[in-house]
Amino acid sequence: MIKKFKKEFVAFLIAILGIALASFLFWDKKVKVSVIVPVYNTEMYLEKCLSSLKNQTLKEMEFIVIDDGSTDKSFEIMKKYAKEDKRFRVYSKENEGVGKTRNLGIELAKGEYIGFVDSDDFVSNDYFEELYNSAKKMDAEISVSPNVYMIENNKSKKISRPIDSHRNKEVIDDFSFLISDAGEQWDKIYKKSFLDKYNIRCLEDRVWFEDVWFSTLVAIYAKKVVVAKKGEYYCLLRPGSLSEFWNISEEFLFKGLKLYKDFFVVVKDLDVDEKRRLHLRLKLREKMYMFVSIFKETFDGNENVKNKVNEYILSLEDLVK
Repeated sequence: MIKKFKKEFVAFLIAILGIALASFLFWDKKVKVSVIVPVYNTEMYLEKCLSSLKNQTLKEMEFIVIDDGSTDKSFEIMKKYAKEDKRFRVYSKENEGVGKTRNLGIELAKGEYIGFVDSDDFVSNDYFEELYNSAKKMDAEISVSPNVYMIENNKSKKISRPIDSHRNKEVIDDFSFLISDAGEQWDKIYKKSFLDKYNIRCLEDRVWFEDVWFSTLVAIYAKKVVVAKKGEYYCLLRPGSLSEFWNISEEFLFKGLKLYKDFFVVVKDLDVDEKRRLHLRLKLREKMYMFVSIFKETFDGNENVKNKVNEYILSLEDLVK
Protein backbone atom coordinates (compact mmCIF):
# COMPACT_ATOMS: atom_id res chain seq x y z
CA MET A 1 0.00 0.00 0.00
CA ILE A 2 2.83 2.39 1.00
CA LYS A 3 4.82 1.43 -2.12
CA LYS A 4 1.79 2.15 -4.28
CA PHE A 5 1.29 5.51 -2.56
CA LYS A 6 4.98 6.39 -3.09
CA LYS A 7 4.75 5.47 -6.77
CA GLU A 8 1.65 7.60 -7.23
CA PHE A 9 3.22 10.49 -5.31
CA VAL A 10 6.39 10.34 -7.44
CA ALA A 11 4.28 10.24 -10.61
CA PHE A 12 2.32 13.24 -9.32
CA LEU A 13 5.55 15.17 -8.63
CA ILE A 14 6.90 14.35 -12.09
CA ALA A 15 3.66 15.58 -13.65
CA ILE A 16 3.80 18.84 -11.65
CA LEU A 17 7.43 19.39 -12.58
CA GLY A 18 6.59 18.72 -16.22
CA ILE A 19 3.82 21.31 -16.17
CA ALA A 20 6.09 23.80 -14.41
CA LEU A 21 8.85 23.22 -16.95
CA ALA A 22 6.45 23.59 -19.87
CA SER A 23 5.09 26.82 -18.36
CA PHE A 24 8.62 28.12 -17.89
CA LEU A 25 9.58 27.32 -21.46
CA PHE A 26 6.38 28.89 -22.77
CA TRP A 27 6.96 32.05 -20.72
CA ASP A 28 10.57 32.20 -21.84
CA LYS A 29 9.41 32.20 -25.44
CA LYS A 30 6.71 34.83 -24.97
CA VAL A 31 6.46 36.96 -28.11
CA LYS A 32 7.72 40.46 -27.39
CA VAL A 33 7.20 41.95 -30.85
CA SER A 34 5.02 40.82 -33.76
CA VAL A 35 6.15 42.24 -37.10
CA ILE A 36 3.54 42.47 -39.87
CA VAL A 37 4.77 42.40 -43.47
CA PRO A 38 2.19 42.88 -46.26
CA VAL A 39 3.52 41.49 -49.55
CA TYR A 40 2.45 42.26 -53.12
CA ASN A 41 4.68 41.38 -56.07
CA THR A 42 8.01 42.22 -54.41
CA GLU A 43 10.02 39.08 -55.23
CA MET A 44 13.06 41.20 -56.21
CA TYR A 45 13.31 42.78 -52.74
CA LEU A 46 11.61 40.31 -50.41
CA GLU A 47 14.62 38.17 -49.45
CA LYS A 48 16.57 41.20 -48.24
CA CYS A 49 13.56 42.28 -46.18
CA LEU A 50 12.93 38.87 -44.58
CA SER A 51 16.63 38.23 -43.94
CA SER A 52 16.86 41.51 -42.02
CA LEU A 53 14.00 40.25 -39.81
CA LYS A 54 15.49 36.79 -39.38
CA ASN A 55 18.74 38.37 -38.15
CA GLN A 56 17.15 40.54 -35.44
CA THR A 57 19.08 40.59 -32.15
CA LEU A 58 15.72 40.45 -30.33
CA LYS A 59 14.84 36.75 -30.52
CA GLU A 60 11.37 36.60 -28.91
CA MET A 61 9.63 37.71 -32.07
CA GLU A 62 7.19 36.50 -34.70
CA PHE A 63 6.96 37.63 -38.31
CA ILE A 64 3.49 37.63 -39.84
CA VAL A 65 4.05 37.76 -43.59
CA ILE A 66 0.86 38.07 -45.66
CA ASP A 67 0.79 37.70 -49.42
CA ASP A 68 -1.93 39.99 -50.78
CA GLY A 69 -2.63 38.16 -54.03
CA SER A 70 0.83 38.39 -55.62
CA THR A 71 1.25 37.10 -59.17
CA ASP A 72 5.04 36.64 -58.93
CA LYS A 73 7.09 34.24 -56.78
CA SER A 74 6.75 36.19 -53.53
CA PHE A 75 4.79 33.45 -51.76
CA GLU A 76 7.40 30.81 -52.67
CA ILE A 77 10.08 32.97 -51.00
CA MET A 78 7.86 33.42 -47.94
CA LYS A 79 7.37 29.66 -47.59
CA LYS A 80 11.12 29.10 -47.75
CA TYR A 81 11.67 31.39 -44.75
CA ALA A 82 8.81 29.77 -42.82
CA LYS A 83 10.43 26.37 -43.37
CA GLU A 84 13.81 27.60 -42.11
CA ASP A 85 12.56 29.60 -39.11
CA LYS A 86 9.39 28.82 -37.13
CA ARG A 87 9.02 32.47 -36.13
CA PHE A 88 7.79 33.18 -39.68
CA ARG A 89 4.03 32.72 -40.05
CA VAL A 90 3.02 33.05 -43.70
CA TYR A 91 -0.42 33.51 -45.23
CA SER A 92 -1.81 33.94 -48.72
CA LYS A 93 -5.09 35.62 -49.68
CA GLU A 94 -6.78 37.41 -52.56
CA ASN A 95 -5.74 40.99 -53.31
CA GLU A 96 -7.61 43.35 -50.95
CA GLY A 97 -5.17 46.22 -50.38
CA VAL A 98 -2.52 47.04 -47.79
CA GLY A 99 -4.96 48.39 -45.17
CA LYS A 100 -6.97 45.20 -44.94
CA THR A 101 -3.78 43.13 -45.00
CA ARG A 102 -2.24 45.03 -42.09
CA ASN A 103 -5.48 44.72 -40.12
CA LEU A 104 -5.45 40.95 -40.61
CA GLY A 105 -1.89 40.91 -39.29
CA ILE A 106 -2.94 42.85 -36.17
CA GLU A 107 -5.69 40.32 -35.46
CA LEU A 108 -3.25 37.40 -35.89
CA ALA A 109 -0.50 38.95 -33.76
CA LYS A 110 0.42 37.40 -30.40
CA GLY A 111 3.11 39.90 -29.43
CA GLU A 112 3.13 42.42 -26.61
CA TYR A 113 4.06 45.06 -29.22
CA ILE A 114 3.36 45.28 -32.95
CA GLY A 115 5.60 46.65 -35.69
CA PHE A 116 5.29 46.97 -39.47
CA VAL A 117 7.81 46.55 -42.28
CA ASP A 118 7.05 47.04 -45.97
CA SER A 119 8.16 44.09 -48.06
CA ASP A 120 10.58 46.12 -50.20
CA ASP A 121 12.25 47.73 -47.16
CA PHE A 122 14.67 46.35 -44.57
CA VAL A 123 15.91 47.16 -41.06
CA SER A 124 19.17 47.02 -39.11
CA ASN A 125 19.75 43.93 -36.96
CA ASP A 126 19.15 45.83 -33.71
CA TYR A 127 16.09 47.75 -34.94
CA PHE A 128 13.33 45.99 -32.99
CA GLU A 129 15.45 45.35 -29.89
CA GLU A 130 16.16 49.08 -29.59
CA LEU A 131 12.49 50.00 -30.06
CA TYR A 132 11.30 47.32 -27.63
CA ASN A 133 13.80 48.12 -24.87
CA SER A 134 12.95 51.83 -25.09
CA ALA A 135 9.24 51.08 -24.84
CA LYS A 136 9.58 48.64 -21.93
CA LYS A 137 11.89 50.90 -19.91
CA MET A 138 9.17 53.58 -19.68
CA ASP A 139 6.12 51.33 -20.16
CA ALA A 140 5.23 53.39 -23.25
CA GLU A 141 2.43 52.71 -25.70
CA ILE A 142 4.57 53.84 -28.64
CA SER A 143 8.30 53.71 -29.37
CA VAL A 144 9.54 55.71 -32.37
CA SER A 145 12.73 55.39 -34.39
CA PRO A 146 14.29 58.69 -35.52
CA ASN A 147 16.66 56.88 -37.89
CA VAL A 148 14.91 56.45 -41.23
CA TYR A 149 16.84 56.32 -44.49
CA MET A 150 15.45 56.64 -48.00
CA ILE A 151 17.14 54.51 -50.66
CA GLU A 152 16.96 55.69 -54.26
CA ASN A 153 19.23 54.58 -57.10
CA ASN A 154 21.29 52.50 -54.61
CA LYS A 155 22.07 55.57 -52.49
CA SER A 156 20.75 56.05 -48.94
CA LYS A 157 19.94 59.40 -47.39
CA LYS A 158 18.70 60.09 -43.85
CA ILE A 159 15.26 61.68 -43.90
CA SER A 160 14.67 64.90 -41.98
CA ARG A 161 11.46 64.45 -39.96
CA PRO A 162 9.43 66.23 -37.21
CA ILE A 163 10.72 63.74 -34.59
CA ASP A 164 14.29 65.05 -35.02
CA SER A 165 13.66 67.84 -32.51
CA HIS A 166 12.70 65.21 -29.88
CA ARG A 167 15.48 62.67 -30.40
CA ASN A 168 17.43 63.66 -27.26
CA LYS A 169 14.42 63.18 -24.97
CA GLU A 170 13.67 59.92 -23.21
CA VAL A 171 9.92 60.55 -22.97
CA ILE A 172 8.16 63.01 -25.28
CA ASP A 173 5.87 65.46 -23.46
CA ASP A 174 4.13 66.77 -26.58
CA PHE A 175 3.78 64.08 -29.21
CA SER A 176 1.11 65.79 -31.30
CA PHE A 177 4.01 66.20 -33.75
CA LEU A 178 2.97 62.72 -34.91
CA ILE A 179 -0.07 64.39 -36.50
CA SER A 180 2.32 66.51 -38.58
CA ASP A 181 4.24 63.39 -39.58
CA ALA A 182 3.72 61.79 -42.98
CA GLY A 183 1.72 58.98 -41.39
CA GLU A 184 4.33 56.23 -41.53
CA GLN A 185 3.45 53.14 -39.52
CA TRP A 186 6.74 51.33 -40.00
CA ASP A 187 9.00 53.64 -37.93
CA LYS A 188 7.34 52.69 -34.63
CA ILE A 189 6.17 49.82 -32.47
CA TYR A 190 2.79 49.92 -30.75
CA LYS A 191 1.55 48.18 -27.62
CA LYS A 192 -1.11 45.77 -28.88
CA SER A 193 -3.37 46.29 -25.86
CA PHE A 194 -3.36 50.03 -26.69
CA LEU A 195 -4.42 49.42 -30.31
CA ASP A 196 -7.15 47.05 -29.14
CA LYS A 197 -8.43 49.37 -26.39
CA TYR A 198 -9.11 52.20 -28.84
CA ASN A 199 -9.85 49.92 -31.82
CA ILE A 200 -7.08 51.57 -33.86
CA ARG A 201 -6.90 49.93 -37.26
CA CYS A 202 -6.05 50.91 -40.84
CA LEU A 203 -8.65 52.13 -43.29
CA GLU A 204 -9.43 49.33 -45.71
CA ASP A 205 -10.11 51.48 -48.79
CA ARG A 206 -7.17 50.27 -50.86
CA VAL A 207 -4.07 52.52 -50.63
CA TRP A 208 -5.68 55.86 -49.81
CA PHE A 209 -4.95 57.26 -46.34
CA GLU A 210 -4.80 53.90 -44.52
CA ASP A 211 -1.57 54.91 -42.73
CA VAL A 212 -2.57 58.55 -42.07
CA TRP A 213 -5.78 57.41 -40.34
CA PHE A 214 -3.91 54.87 -38.21
CA SER A 215 -1.05 57.18 -37.22
CA THR A 216 -3.26 60.17 -36.43
CA LEU A 217 -5.48 58.09 -34.13
CA VAL A 218 -2.32 56.86 -32.40
CA ALA A 219 -1.25 60.50 -31.84
CA ILE A 220 -4.69 61.45 -30.51
CA TYR A 221 -5.08 58.59 -28.03
CA ALA A 222 -1.50 57.92 -26.87
CA LYS A 223 -0.43 58.95 -23.37
CA LYS A 224 3.26 57.97 -23.41
CA VAL A 225 5.63 58.00 -26.41
CA VAL A 226 9.38 57.36 -26.31
CA VAL A 227 12.20 57.73 -28.84
CA ALA A 228 14.71 54.93 -29.43
CA LYS A 229 18.30 56.09 -29.85
CA LYS A 230 19.56 53.39 -32.21
CA GLY A 231 18.26 51.06 -34.92
CA GLU A 232 17.70 52.04 -38.56
CA TYR A 233 14.84 51.60 -41.01
CA TYR A 234 15.68 51.64 -44.74
CA CYS A 235 12.82 52.64 -47.05
CA LEU A 236 13.19 51.82 -50.74
CA LEU A 237 11.77 54.35 -53.18
CA ARG A 238 11.07 52.57 -56.45
CA PRO A 239 8.75 53.03 -59.44
CA GLY A 240 5.30 51.68 -58.59
CA SER A 241 5.86 51.44 -54.83
CA LEU A 242 3.25 52.66 -52.37
CA SER A 243 5.74 55.24 -51.09
CA GLU A 244 5.67 56.91 -54.51
CA PHE A 245 1.88 56.84 -54.84
CA TRP A 246 0.10 60.21 -54.71
CA ASN A 247 -3.03 60.77 -56.77
CA ILE A 248 -3.61 64.51 -57.33
CA SER A 249 -7.31 64.47 -58.22
CA GLU A 250 -10.52 66.11 -57.02
CA GLU A 251 -11.76 62.78 -55.67
CA PHE A 252 -8.56 62.33 -53.66
CA LEU A 253 -8.78 65.91 -52.34
CA PHE A 254 -12.31 65.53 -50.96
CA LYS A 255 -11.65 62.07 -49.64
CA GLY A 256 -8.81 63.59 -47.60
CA LEU A 257 -11.00 66.46 -46.34
CA LYS A 258 -13.63 63.93 -45.22
CA LEU A 259 -10.89 62.13 -43.29
CA TYR A 260 -9.96 65.32 -41.42
CA LYS A 261 -13.62 65.89 -40.58
CA ASP A 262 -13.66 62.43 -38.97
CA PHE A 263 -10.52 63.32 -36.97
CA PHE A 264 -12.13 66.51 -35.64
CA VAL A 265 -15.17 64.49 -34.54
CA VAL A 266 -12.89 62.05 -32.65
CA VAL A 267 -11.14 64.95 -30.88
CA LYS A 268 -14.47 66.62 -30.02
CA ASP A 269 -15.60 63.49 -28.13
CA LEU A 270 -12.19 62.72 -26.60
CA ASP A 271 -11.97 62.43 -22.81
CA VAL A 272 -9.13 64.93 -22.28
CA ASP A 273 -8.70 68.39 -20.73
CA GLU A 274 -9.61 71.38 -22.90
CA LYS A 275 -5.99 72.50 -23.27
CA ARG A 276 -5.03 69.22 -24.97
CA ARG A 277 -8.23 69.22 -27.06
CA LEU A 278 -7.47 72.71 -28.40
CA HIS A 279 -3.85 71.73 -29.08
CA LEU A 280 -4.94 68.64 -31.06
CA ARG A 281 -7.44 70.73 -33.05
CA LEU A 282 -4.71 73.24 -33.89
CA LYS A 283 -2.37 70.50 -35.12
CA LEU A 284 -5.14 68.87 -37.17
CA ARG A 285 -6.12 72.21 -38.71
CA GLU A 286 -2.46 72.85 -39.58
CA LYS A 287 -2.21 69.44 -41.24
CA MET A 288 -5.51 69.90 -43.11
CA TYR A 289 -4.38 73.21 -44.66
CA MET A 290 -1.02 71.66 -45.57
CA PHE A 291 -2.93 68.84 -47.30
CA VAL A 292 -5.09 71.31 -49.26
CA SER A 293 -2.00 73.31 -50.32
CA ILE A 294 -0.69 70.24 -52.19
CA PHE A 295 -3.55 70.71 -54.67
CA LYS A 296 -3.14 74.49 -55.07
CA GLU A 297 -1.25 74.36 -58.36
CA THR A 298 -3.47 71.64 -59.86
CA PHE A 299 -6.75 73.46 -59.19
CA ASP A 300 -5.48 77.05 -59.21
CA GLY A 301 -7.68 78.07 -62.15
CA ASN A 302 -10.66 75.93 -61.21
CA GLU A 303 -13.03 78.25 -59.30
CA ASN A 304 -15.61 75.48 -58.92
CA VAL A 305 -13.23 73.22 -56.97
CA LYS A 306 -11.84 76.15 -54.93
CA ASN A 307 -15.36 77.21 -53.92
CA LYS A 308 -16.29 73.65 -52.97
CA VAL A 309 -13.17 73.35 -50.81
CA ASN A 310 -13.90 76.66 -49.04
CA GLU A 311 -17.53 75.64 -48.44
CA TYR A 312 -16.45 72.28 -47.04
CA ILE A 313 -13.93 73.85 -44.65
CA LEU A 314 -16.53 76.43 -43.52
CA SER A 315 -18.92 73.57 -42.76
CA LEU A 316 -16.33 72.24 -40.27
CA GLU A 317 -16.16 75.54 -38.35
CA ASP A 318 -17.82 74.25 -35.16
CA LEU A 319 -15.50 71.23 -35.07
CA VAL A 320 -12.30 73.12 -35.96
CA LYS A 321 -12.42 76.17 -33.68
